[in-house]
Amino acid sequence: MRALAGIPMDRMEAIEKLVDEFHLNVEERKTFLESPLLKEELVAAIVKIISRNDSYPSNWKSADDFEGVFLAKKDAGYVATYKVEEGLMRYSIIEIREFGEKEEAAKYAIERMFGGVIDGIEIN
Repeated sequence: MRALAGIPMDRMEAIEKLVDEFHLNVEERKTFLESPLLKEELVAAIVKIISRNDSYPSNWKSADDFEGVFLAKKDAGYVATYKVEEGLMRYSIIEIREFGEKEEAAKYAIERMFGGVIDGIEIN
């Protein structure tokens, strides 16, 4: 892996893992003690995952039961499917949106799924 836009590789790897698996271990969390997590870094990580897999999160499928946002490449753009759990293991689609750019789709996913915090780590 190589660094993106001046972000050190080890930090970028930790961010990719965080946005794809939604959790970091104690050692990986130390990456964010001195330098806060930036929304732009999350966008870059999600864009990298979408570019590699044509979807995000990489281990989800659109037909799966999940709570959050699933992004997938579609024709010349990207489609975001936002689902929430409305009862025990019952999920409903709240919104489906299409985006021309993967960066815009990534920003949408971050806003819907994380707001200002991911796994207890504040997003600036």
